[in-house]
Amino acid sequence: MGMSIEDLAPFTAKPREHVGALRRRPGGTVFDRKPLLLGDDGALIIVSPGALATAIRLRLAQFARDAGAKYFQRALLREALERVDETRLMRMPIDAPAQQVGEFAIRTAVIQIEPGRWVHIFAVADGFAPGDILKPTKGARALSRMLRHAIRIAHANAKKEGDYRQGLTLVMGCGWGRAMSMPGPGRLPRGWDLCGADCADFATIGANKSGNIVDLWRLLTLERVMAGRGFRLGYVNGVLNLFSWWIENRHQLIPEHAIRLRPGDPIMLSPGEVAAARVAAQERLGSRSLPMPVGGFDRVLRKQADTYFPNAASDRQYVSIGAIRSTRFMGAVDAGAPCWILVDAERSRSSLGWSYQVWSAVMDWAARLIRVLEDDRHAALPASPFSVRLHIIESEGDWGEPPEERLHSGLARTVRRLQHQLHRPDLRSRMERILEMRRQRGRTRPRRRARGRYGFTYRGRYRFL
Repeated sequence: MGMSIEDLAPFTAKPREHVGALRRRPGGTVFDRKPLLLGDDGALIIVSPGALATAIRLRLAQFARDAGAKYFQRALLREALERVDETRLMRMPIDAPAQQVGEFAIRTAVIQIEPGRWVHIFAVADGFAPGDILKPTKGARALSRMLRHAIRIAHANAKKEGDYRQGLTLVMGCGWGRAMSMPGPGRLPRGWDLCGADCADFATIGANKSGNIVDLWRLLTLERVMAGRGFRLGYVNGVLNLFSWWIENRHQLIPEHAIRLRPGDPIMLSPGEVAAARVAAQERLGSRSLPMPVGGFDRVLRKQADTYFPNAASDRQYVSIGAIRSTRFMGAVDAGAPCWILVDAERSRSSLGWSYQVWSAVMDWAARLIRVLEDDRHAALPASPFSVRLHIIESEGDWGEPPEERLHSGLARTVRRLQHQLHRPDLRSRMERILEMRRQRGRTRPRRRARGRYGFTYRGRYRFL
């Protein structure tokens, strides 16, 4: 694998370190941090295979503490919120200021999604304090008091608007693998709900078809109504487990075939229900990393997650997440080697709307063209990633008379190209006479193109660089 014994030294236990390991409880032995054992003959023995991921996380936490725990903690929180923001759940407060509460970093914001309906985001990132990874985090009481105070402020701000009807607090957690628990915030304000889960679970919910915040709110309301009528649902994998059960039963919490179910009967949900939601989310978003022509990789998502006319060409189009966040258009067609298509913003002169339309059209045609070339046995696609840059120019209003120097320079280039191809030395004088005749007739102004059937005027042009 290209590793040496020295590279695995942080994960290798010495022969004397495992003395008394059997008398210690799980999570407190040396093999939870160093699951490898070096034998006398130089062979590496994996003593605890299940602790490999735990040991790597502990090592990363140690690296974060040495390099600056607060910086990595806030970067982890931002990255987790960006994963949720990429889905259709709702917009996340990525740029909200981070606050420090003990060893936790939090971001909080109140967002109005509909008239009278408010969502309070309370995102929490665990710290990198040393300790047992199997023990819950400390300082949970201070975090609970902070949550209770934040809910009160969010409720007060929502009531100031005058049209307040309902409120919902989403407690989103992220960390490096340690369990997180805290007491509840106590009694909630009238019309206010609370939902807590990991950021990865919220991202999975948002990546499904019925995964926006309104559907999630409806699910929580339905569960509360059923609990009031005596139906109790038992699920151990959190709100994602409940959401998967809801989707599988056609947006119902009680299956249609359970006709003999009575209030008070237990309804236990299988923990394996979350697998279907995670698989559907991955197939819909298509999150992956593709190689770049300049080296390295870029994370992409599927360009069209939902389409009424699915085809093989649309399933192979991906868009760069980083480019979209920086208001740039860059995508790739996944072939043997990815074909990257991007808009050269420095040399383009067009609006964002027109640039997107041209870029999207080129992506569609490139996907179809690559599919045809793959079926042609005589065609050979590049073996390494390559890129196509679009230089888009959109004309505004009346085109007007073109500048004289631009007209003659463009004409001179055309004449030189034609002279080189046709070997016609008298072609320049003939073209100049034609140009003079058109200038006298007033036909040098470019004609406007006809207005389209649906009211669109096609006046832009693009070219490959």
